[in-house]
Amino acid sequence: TGPAGSTTAQGCSELSDGRIVVSWAGGTADYLYLYSSTLTAPTILVNNNQSLLSNPFGVGVNEEDEIFVADGTRNVIVKFDSSGNVIKEFGNSI
Repeated sequence: TGPAGSTTAQGCSELSDGRIVVSWAGGTADYLYLYSSTLTAPTILVNNNQSLLSNPFGVGVNEEDEIFVADGTRNVIVKFDSSGNVIKEFGNSI
């Protein structure tokens, strides 16, 4: 299940260790969660209060486990490390 206030899982991708990154959007909340390989024990990487994402839509992971999230409202792609720290933003609102 997703976080309270979110209605839809918008994207997911797998890290090299099998953990799964899922973007949740809709309703009143947008989140980026990190789940175990069995989709249990979620860790919040980005929460709604951080104002980093607004309508996170797609999620991708590169070979270094850096996470890329497409933000459909801000028209940016945000690059995170696997701990949820922002590395860089690419796109219109920069």
